[in-house]
Amino acid sequence: FVYLFDEAGLKAEKIAYPDAISAGIEIFQIETLNPHLHEEKGEEHIKNMLLGSLCTVYHSRLCNDYVRSKVLEELGDILDAWERPPENVMMPPIGGIDASKFTKLLESNSETFMWLKQGVIEGEVEEEEYLKGGSVQAV
Repeated sequence: FVYLFDEAGLKAEKIAYPDAISAGIEIFQIETLNPHLHEEKGEEHIKNMLLGSLCTVYHSRLCNDYVRSKVLEELGDILDAWERPPENVMMPPIGGIDASKFTKLLESNSETFMWLKQGVIEGEVEEEEYLKGGSVQAV
């Protein structure tokens, strides 16, 4: 939500997507229907999640000095004294992504990424060969 307010709210310096703004933006919160358990990742993981979310608020154009001071109080156990919260990494929109390059990056850096598919259709053979770096025969 903070990103949308920063980019399209009253304090936005330049509206990045004026067509979307004039048409209106609907926000849906999707909730799982199946209860599930999350893996216990420890206190460090919780601190990193808190840091990421509060850094977003701290660096927002919507944030005033009072809110920034409260964010710094909340992050007192995480940041060193007088340390400023780091800026979050802004990812570009996925629309212009090079899917093949992205997939290769995932394969080379992720420990849990895997392909789930039944087979290869003829039109995908060349891309499949490129992604896997090998020779794939369509049947």
